[in-house]
Amino acid sequence: MGKKKGNPRGKIDRIFINYYSDNNYENLDLLVKGLTRNKLLLPRMKIITDCLMVLKQNNKQYNSSNVIIPALIAQIDGILTDYARIMGISSKGEKRKNELRKILTNKRLSKVASDYANEIILDLLFQKAFTGKALRIPFTFNRHKVMHGEFLKYGRIDHTLRAFLIIEFLSYCSK
Repeated sequence: MGKKKGNPRGKIDRIFINYYSDNNYENLDLLVKGLTRNKLLLPRMKIITDCLMVLKQNNKQYNSSNVIIPALIAQIDGILTDYARIMGISSKGEKRKNELRKILTNKRLSKVASDYANEIILDLLFQKAFTGKALRIPFTFNRHKVMHGEFLKYGRIDHTLRAFLIIEFLSYCSK
């Protein structure tokens, strides 16, 4: 796909979405079940599992991503806060991000893949944002813009799956 003319992102996104959504989210279900092995995530598993159940209802009358994404972003924020506390990081803002970037590594992934995951989490999802101002890196999956009600078109299945995958990445970082 990468060698063909044009932008293959749509096709790649479709493969990614199909992998996790086929057979009523069977692969996502396996991913979520695997999260229960992490003690840091255990108190959050009811919320994470509820989000999966809402997604699996597959109701065409509403966009479940509109409900799931804020709930999962809040859990990601809480997991990062818990992890920072456990690791002795008390700083805030950009200093905290830089300290987290140094220690958020997933031993199951290459350094390049871990760096990419950190970029998605720290530079996109938790990118500094100000009300009414454009993001430095335009992306509709931004914690501040979603949670403060500025972005209203965040409810996309690819963002929902990203949130679940970020939680999985964090589960392996904190072991």
